Amino acid sequence: MSVEYPTDYPVEEYEPTAAEKFASMFEQNEAGQWEIAKRPELPKLSWSDVDPVEIEAWYQGKVDLETEQGQKWSDAWIAYMDAVAEPWNSFVDQAEALALEDDTLRLETDEEVIRYLSNNTFLDGVSLMDTYPEIEDWITQMKAEAIKPEFYDWDMIKAPEDGQIEFPTEEPVPVTMQSYEEAALVEEEMYGQAHEPWAKAMDEMRNKLVEYGYDREVAEAWFTTSGAEWETL
Repeated sequence: MSVEYPTDYPVEEYEPTAAEKFASMFEQNEAGQWEIAKRPELPKLSWSDVDPVEIEAWYQGKVDLETEQGQKWSDAWIAYMDAVAEPWNSFVDQAEALALEDDTLRLETDEEVIRYLSNNTFLDGVSLMDTYPEIEDWITQMKAEAIKPEFYDWDMIKAPEDGQIEFPTEEPVPVTMQSYEEAALVEEEMYGQAHEPWAKAMDEMRNKLVEYGYDREVAEAWFTTSGAEWETL
């Protein structure tokens, strides 16, 4: 009895190693020298003839599309700024006027208090206003320094009408310890100039009889009325 064995076993293909693949890239020539093996024939590339005018037209068309898209973004931004700028800028104008009105009212109140106390407080029978006429000059100076046009010019926070936001181009000035010290000295000098006359006046008042031409209840009623009017405003 004969036994048949299968003969169709799968044959595995041999996979060369990396070293063998590298070595196969070289061959010996007739002189026995190693050189790169002949490269396989590669397909030749070719291009259709293209009209340069058509290429330029295509390129310019893409540029035009990009420019048009940029204009759409610009138009959208300008439309937004037009919608926002007008009410915001109108508010800034009103805020400027209200700030000026606020400070004017405060100054009027301060002036009324100063004049009331100066005219009704007496040193040896003479009012402070008559004893120290420089009070009048001080009131004028106070009002001039408190109300200045540049304090109420807020155009820098307005939205630009053309939609173009301008950024500062100047380099910021570095702040040093010396600049802080110089500013402190200037401020101290200004404070001394403003308060020195009053310090002298207070020294003089200590040696004089101080009388008041008003009573406490009347003064409190006056301050209460002024405060209520301010809160209502």
